[in-house]
Amino acid sequence: MSGEKILVVDDSEPVRVFLESTLRGAGYAVRCAACGEDALGHCREWHPDLVLLDVLMPGMDGHMTAIEIKFDERLKDTPLLFLSADLSEESRSQGLGLGAEAYVRGGAAVALGALLTPVAAVLGFIDAGDVKDANCGGLEQTAKANAGTVPPGTRHVPDAPVKKKPQ
Repeated sequence: MSGEKILVVDDSEPVRVFLESTLRGAGYAVRCAACGEDALGHCREWHPDLVLLDVLMPGMDGHMTAIEIKFDERLKDTPLLFLSADLSEESRSQGLGLGAEAYVRGGAAVALGALLTPVAAVLGFIDAGDVKDANCGGLEQTAKANAGTVPPGTRHVPDAPVKKKPQ
């Protein structure tokens, strides 16, 4: 990893702080947005390598944000990974149908590998097989409990074979 840019989009501040800390600790450059509208601005300005997108947000929800990203000629190739407490099959199917590379159900903080493995796979660093669906639950509660507990500089390397990022 060489500082790939990840945009975290979630309306919950504790979740954003936890994900930002976790991803920075894994070596990624991270920006955060609290809503879909702000996410679009960050995407157009910063051109992230991956967008981690919550589904359930007020205003423009994650699905609508994904549609806007995929229909914008400059952003349409931006990989999306949904992170959501929405456990419904309908939401998962809709997210993947909108072009997301993966959908992490219930959040990702319970097991960091459940977050970092799909992120590394979507960015092409590991061959993790089919990472379209992960289920780990409890993001909001775990993020609040662990807020600020991931030490800066901590690196998590998923247990999966590493492959070179495609050029």
